[in-house]
Amino acid sequence: MLSILDLFDKASPAWSADAICARLGCSTSSGYRYIRELCAVGLLTRISGGTYVLGPRIVQLELVMREIDPVSKTGLPLIADLVRQTGCDVLLANMYGDHIVNVLHERGAEQLPLSYERGRPHPLFRGAMSKAILAFLPRARALRLYNAHAALAAESGMGHSWREFWQALQQIRKKGFSESDGELDAGVIGIGAPVLNGDEIMGSISIGCSRARLALLNKANLTELLLSTARQISQEVERISHAEPTPGAV
Repeated sequence: MLSILDLFDKASPAWSADAICARLGCSTSSGYRYIRELCAVGLLTRISGGTYVLGPRIVQLELVMREIDPVSKTGLPLIADLVRQTGCDVLLANMYGDHIVNVLHERGAEQLPLSYERGRPHPLFRGAMSKAILAFLPRARALRLYNAHAALAAESGMGHSWREFWQALQQIRKKGFSESDGELDAGVIGIGAPVLNGDEIMGSISIGCSRARLALLNKANLTELLLSTARQISQEVERISHAEPTPGAV
């Protein structure tokens, strides 16, 4: 049912019920029932002509996410400090399913025209943000991801076979961080580091800057600042995940 929400994007902001059913390949009775249930909780709204758009509950959840998400809240002051020290854009990303999404973005001094702003899924196999996550996936999960998107991995330069793909990930993992140069936006350098909960990958933190800014900064020091921030966020994530529940909380 929730896969209906994935249909809505900038190119297709409105869908009819019949078009939703056809796109998802579900029966009319099931599709209409799903739509009614999503409308009932505010995730979809019906407008004139029997067309549906995303509902106001999405906006409400976005506000709640900004206010209470513990990873973003604990990471924000650390990320803001990294921006002050470097002047770079800093981004925090999470992964769910086969999607990598930027959940926090603090602008640096350059106001870079980044294409993948907060909330927009990143390409799976391009950019430092994504590679910093993929490199720390368990082998079985990385294999499933590769098998589902082998052609895309090859097109992105991550290898033409599972072996090449896995070797590329292991090289990144061995370094402890990923790098990209103009892979998502021309002239933008990216460096990404994993955010972990113990041994489990939770997401990544990445720096974006121009080549001119990178030339003014010491790359080794910049990378160490990023890795230090990633470790601090990882420690906070692990602390939160092991925290005792608040008495009386449901």
